[in-house]
Amino acid sequence: MKSMAEIKPAVRRLFRSRDGEIVLEHLLDRFYHNRIKDETLVRQVGQRDVLVHIKHLLTEDKHEPTVK
Repeated sequence: MKSMAEIKPAVRRLFRSRDGEIVLEHLLDRFYHNRIKDETLVRQVGQRDVLVHIKHLLTEDKHEPTVK
């Protein structure tokens, strides 16, 4: 498994590109901003957790240089 020091900048480069922004917006609309239904609760929470993780990886750390 890659270290977070390798993963975080790669995720930022990917999702900060124009295509990456389009894909991330689609993923957020589909799996994060949707209504959770009782019969699929566990799966939907898992999907949402993936997007929370990606959003966390995209946040700037105060001690890290900005990755463009």
